[in-house]
Amino acid sequence: MLNKSLIHLFLISILIISCFPLSILANNEDIKVIINGELQSYEQPPVMIHNTTMVPLRGIFESLEAEVKWDSEQRSITATRNNIKIILPIGSIIAAINDRAYELEQPAAIINGNTMVPIRFVSEALGAKVVWDQATKTVIIENNSNEETTHVLNQQPNPELQTEGTDTLNELNENDQEMKLISIGKRDVSSKYASGKSIKNINYFELTIGEGSPIHIYVTDDYIKQYGEGYAYSEVGDMILSIAKHKEYKPYLDPTTSFHLFFYTNNSNTPLPQSYQAAAGTWGDDGYLELIINGSNMPYDFRTSLQHELYHYFDKLSELDSNKSKNIYKNYWGNDYRFWLLEGAAEYSSYFFYDYPKNTFNGLSKDIVKNTKEAVLNYAKQQGGNHEKLMFDYELNSFDDIKKASNNNYGITLSFFWYLVEQYNYETIYDYVGYISTNFNANVPITQSEKDETAILFFGSTEEEILKDWLVYFDDFGGFNKYEETTTGTANYILYKNDPLLSNDVRDMMNNNLQNGFNFMVNIEEWIDSRDHTQSQPFRDQSTDTFKLSADGYEDILVERTGAFYTHYLTNGEKLHAFQFFVPEHEASKMVEGVEYTLIPINNHPTYQWVIPEDIKIVK
Repeated sequence: MLNKSLIHLFLISILIISCFPLSILANNEDIKVIINGELQSYEQPPVMIHNTTMVPLRGIFESLEAEVKWDSEQRSITATRNNIKIILPIGSIIAAINDRAYELEQPAAIINGNTMVPIRFVSEALGAKVVWDQATKTVIIENNSNEETTHVLNQQPNPELQTEGTDTLNELNENDQEMKLISIGKRDVSSKYASGKSIKNINYFELTIGEGSPIHIYVTDDYIKQYGEGYAYSEVGDMILSIAKHKEYKPYLDPTTSFHLFFYTNNSNTPLPQSYQAAAGTWGDDGYLELIINGSNMPYDFRTSLQHELYHYFDKLSELDSNKSKNIYKNYWGNDYRFWLLEGAAEYSSYFFYDYPKNTFNGLSKDIVKNTKEAVLNYAKQQGGNHEKLMFDYELNSFDDIKKASNNNYGITLSFFWYLVEQYNYETIYDYVGYISTNFNANVPITQSEKDETAILFFGSTEEEILKDWLVYFDDFGGFNKYEETTTGTANYILYKNDPLLSNDVRDMMNNNLQNGFNFMVNIEEWIDSRDHTQSQPFRDQSTDTFKLSADGYEDILVERTGAFYTHYLTNGEKLHAFQFFVPEHEASKMVEGVEYTLIPINNHPTYQWVIPEDIKIVK
């Protein structure tokens, strides 16, 4: 086990290094790695940062026959081979070999969702010889597989790094608690949620926490007039710290991220969406994140919703919500894993992480869920419309089944996450999830026995057993309704992005999901208003996603269905239940303007069937 002095040094170096941006060369794709004569291929290509070649940790350690473990609590990597143990904390310039500290030129880092490590340091630490060929930009490694491993690092451990760093660490921790919310004045700013449109003359504040980069807060005049100066947005820093304390992760210290929050109402005369309540989103992997709070749609003290979305801010900028991890979790659980893991945890944070000061700004109030079984159960009933029975008669075998069985009830997913914390503790949940992302693959089928063994390793029970115990604990939430799944999707409208039937909000959402080519939506007519998600998800998973456009005398055109699904109202008052489709550019060029095409499913699923009436036509 690491001694306390090294832990202090790791934490200090993480805080220090996070203040400096990464400088990555533009021609990183040219860097090659050869180990024992074999050219290596990595999902994330090697990159060079400050003259240090970085490679994906799993690829290099497996090639060097080292066992790798991820410590989610300390955010560190431990690699062992024979008699050598290396510990590399993410973002730290201090690494340990057999509990002796070494200073790195470049720390381990997460790039495009991949954990990258300095190849020379880890290779030499595990006894391999490393040569850099500048002419071909190639790292050449000779790996010695002897039973006894001796590291061949040229550098010696730094004795000055072995001393206690308590005073310095405490000083940095105190600095981390220092917050400043400064009013900068008014400015024009664009928003991703507004499809890149400009928001004019909005109040701008900069929030700094310790040594972190500024967090950008924008507040409209009418928001301040309606809710009071400082309401909700003045507490963002304290809310963030309450989450950081539990997650032991501080995205605000990462200089590669950019966080923007918008507080507005529907009277703000801005292009921000009017139908939203609160949302947090990222666009690409550049570390840019936006959070929006629309006070007009929340007639209660909505600071709990702000805390919920701030928790998503942590998740979206962590490895937990990286593209790589998301694909692994989808393979392990299914598309609905986000409901129990991300939404359940965010709800838990809303009520049990932050001690809300009394609201002296306005008359808004909201009951805060107390940390008791009875209070959590009452919240689930409230979120379920106080129906006698809250659950559907749906077979619960896996944690992701909760979404369908509860009909998207956020009180139910809170109760489940709360139950897991009470029975097993918060850290165990994330150790379990981290283990899955580290030890499973997005493209390799995962057997039920593997899932059972993994759950037993952390919880002592399978997921199915835990779910049964949870239901018993909450008395089956009053019983079960019959689960009546709609298995057909009958089209009644073809909707284009400028269709007058679409509200501005839906049009903005569609624009955010446009694909290259010809885009349109297909609205489904027979679905029940109150069961959007339980109907859309099976269809999204099982129904065909390939179609063709057909017209007599013309060439057939291939069409793809995207993963986007929209629920709202059409401007004629009818309910919107629509899937988004697109014709790829190379196919769209074959379409003839003015021709009425029929949309035809290819390999229509025997159960989840698309029904496209003949009078439904698509015209370019």
